[in-house]
Amino acid sequence: MIQSRGFCPRCGEKTDPDVGADRPTRERGLCRACYLEEQDLLETPELISIELCTGCGSYRVSGEWIDTSDGMPEIALKIVADRIGIHRAVDDFDWYAEPSMVDTTTVAVECEFDILVEGGYEHRTHSITVRFEPTTCTRCSRIAGKSYASTVQIRATERTPSEDELDRARSITAAILNERVDLGDRDAFLTDVIERPEGLDLRLSTTRLGSKVASAIHADLGGSLDTTSTLVTTDSDGQDVYRTTHAIRLPYVRVDDIITVEGDVYLVESVNRRVGARHLTTGERQYFDTTDIVDAIVAHRDDAEQATIVDVTDQHAVQVIDPTTYEAVTVARYKGVDVGGESVEAIHLGGTLYLLPSDE
Repeated sequence: MIQSRGFCPRCGEKTDPDVGADRPTRERGLCRACYLEEQDLLETPELISIELCTGCGSYRVSGEWIDTSDGMPEIALKIVADRIGIHRAVDDFDWYAEPSMVDTTTVAVECEFDILVEGGYEHRTHSITVRFEPTTCTRCSRIAGKSYASTVQIRATERTPSEDELDRARSITAAILNERVDLGDRDAFLTDVIERPEGLDLRLSTTRLGSKVASAIHADLGGSLDTTSTLVTTDSDGQDVYRTTHAIRLPYVRVDDIITVEGDVYLVESVNRRVGARHLTTGERQYFDTTDIVDAIVAHRDDAEQATIVDVTDQHAVQVIDPTTYEAVTVARYKGVDVGGESVEAIHLGGTLYLLPSDE
């Protein structure tokens, strides 16, 4: 059987009518060369303009700021990849791109394409210029303007917060900020840290962030938490804008304080919503409301001294040299007191020597 062949109406070359008959553009009977000559297999812009924040290095695409640690050449490659359009007749393609800096704000991206179409490969080259327009993103603009929506105040009852407590508050704040940033929250930032004689003020970008930070610090360090809101302005839509203040007041006691409650001596081991303390004679752990132990502090662990161990009598007692009187005394021993060395930490209060549990 002789198969009939047609002729390309454009160049006169013979064509196979069965090849590409399922494609609408081949129904005209064009040969492959003429068909491809009529098609724009790739759609690539010659020039792309992108806003780039000079503060944080983020860039803006479709109205959205994207955080990145990439430089301009790497950003240019991502932008170009998103802007390449492929004709529906293309079955597959490979491409290679090489970016190069033209000047401080311009990247030239030289692209090469190997395109599988109509049963064969076509090679194309395109040069795309990506021009970066230096600007300031909304976030950096707010940071530069010291914008904030909430303040977390850290104070203490009848004392000044310790450096350990303030460092813990800073650490909690940093962890929450890092978590929000990792989740892509560009509105989350710490505007300012103000150190005051009476404590610390943390100014945060949003009301929600301030509430989250305040709740976390309060849960960790204990004390009381009071929240108030103040009207500061009205926005362009006529909506009232408030600033929120979260006032945290840490308890009178802190970890490693030594307190007396109804004549018994305790070492404070935790301070949250309630105070956890260990009895320095029995080793029993008890919990107190912060209001029940005001003015109960009699010493701090830093006041303790090393008492030389003479003899471990049994599991309930140990004989040591009192570091104050230099006399050998038998002292109550409880679980948690380390007597495996040559000495043990002890404190002398009201004529009585108390052993302290290991702080490890």
